[in-house]
Amino acid sequence: MQESTFDQYLGHELRRLAFVSGGTFKITDVKEHLMNYDRHYLNKAYAKENPKVTWNWDSFPDRMNRHVYRVVKALGGARQKIRNRWVYELRSDLLISRQKPLAVA
Repeated sequence: MQESTFDQYLGHELRRLAFVSGGTFKITDVKEHLMNYDRHYLNKAYAKENPKVTWNWDSFPDRMNRHVYRVVKALGGARQKIRNRWVYELRSDLLISRQKPLAVA
């Protein structure tokens, strides 16, 4: 099964965030890191993959946590609850790989 465009792009952005933040980040860091263009692209990709869903992937923190955790887990990362907040851990060297860069349409 091929990974979705939404998951690929979100994974790419999370790897960039992990590289900048030293490997650990929270949902608030993800919200601050994503630019308007990134959010627009992710919303568009999510709507294309889930046409029956009427909400955006980031409309509520619990939905956003669910998607971020799924992608972090697929990348080999983990999460833990610290002071009632989810903290994600992702190796920061994942950004330095021999993958082709994602084409943004």
